[in-house]
Amino acid sequence: MTGPIRPRWRDGGAVGGRGWHGGCDAGGTPAATFDNKNVGTSKPVTVTGYALAGADIGNYTLSQPAGLSADITQAGLTVTGITSNDKSYDGNTTATLNTGGATWRAM
Repeated sequence: MTGPIRPRWRDGGAVGGRGWHGGCDAGGTPAATFDNKNVGTSKPVTVTGYALAGADIGNYTLSQPAGLSADITQAGLTVTGITSNDKSYDGNTTATLNTGGATWRAM
């Protein structure tokens, strides 16, 4: 995200006189990070990387976005490639599994 800062009317004051001013671009390479990698709701998100460029950057103070939050939800996992083994009648409900071809896949 880059682009010029919209010119604003300068009312004069001790320096600069009256008129429109600009000459500054806001951009950079913004990045956002959670406070940790764990599942949770309303987790704080920190933004860095926005920057100013141009001849008039001394006229501006750039504040990174603040007060952001988002959720990290649980990821689903699916196990495939497992089969159940046949057995002879033995009077119980116990079954055995063949896990030799098991694989995990994130959803």
